[in-house]
Amino acid sequence: MGIGIFGDAVGEIGLIRQVAESNQVPCRAILTPTTVDFLARGIRPADALAQVEEWSRGNSRRVYLDRHFKLQVDGAIFGGLSQADFPGYIDILTRLHERKPRFGHRTTLEHFASTSEDQCRRMKELGMLVSANPSYHHILSDVFSAQWLGNDRGSEMVRLGILERLGIPFTLHSDCPMAPLSPLTLAWAAANRVTINGNLRCPEEKVSLHAALRAITIDAAWILRKENEIGSIRAGKGADFAVLAEDPYDVGAEGLRDIAVKGVVFEGEPHPL
Repeated sequence: MGIGIFGDAVGEIGLIRQVAESNQVPCRAILTPTTVDFLARGIRPADALAQVEEWSRGNSRRVYLDRHFKLQVDGAIFGGLSQADFPGYIDILTRLHERKPRFGHRTTLEHFASTSEDQCRRMKELGMLVSANPSYHHILSDVFSAQWLGNDRGSEMVRLGILERLGIPFTLHSDCPMAPLSPLTLAWAAANRVTINGNLRCPEEKVSLHAALRAITIDAAWILRKENEIGSIRAGKGADFAVLAEDPYDVGAEGLRDIAVKGVVFEGEPHPL
């Protein structure tokens, strides 16, 4: 969850912690400060990190910060500018690699609305990951195709199939309130690529049912560097999981968003709905 965009990161953190802890919410929120907040206040990177580490002293099992920052480059949704050449993410990461090569950095591109095949291959080469919002395709693809991007580019919005083929780990997010906080709905959108008007667009960019489910479980944990704590059911991990009315592998990709959630288990404690 990004914080600091409203200019009061401390206030936002306090409010989120208050709501989560007072209501004993059975979920975890990882707060990610946006660099815009620090830049607006004239704070240098080293001092920004020190400030975040100070905020982290109030971490709890439900709400916490770590050593991540959100770097914002405008245009991420509409034109793919943030994925392309200078001053985009790919260009920035390429320059950083040239100066100081680093493996396992897990730099993650958020949203992932408009990209080319070449950009995806460059991301693979650089070791980048993706947190995509498939609702951009579901809600916006038809209108973007008709009015702004053209049919070819509009149909290819949030092209996750190529990520699966290239072996680039990805997760899914809703960008709430842009789309519902419903992981199964996100997985459905990624695996079916049917728009809000019922149109199937660029079916080759569908992902498999297995990849869609990984994107809301273990691959999400991987991108957060929490794969040894959450994301799958395994001895030694936190007992966090959802209880579903039906098996997604029995229902199939087309029925994912219709599966009822019966409850959740948070750190071993059941919370029925």
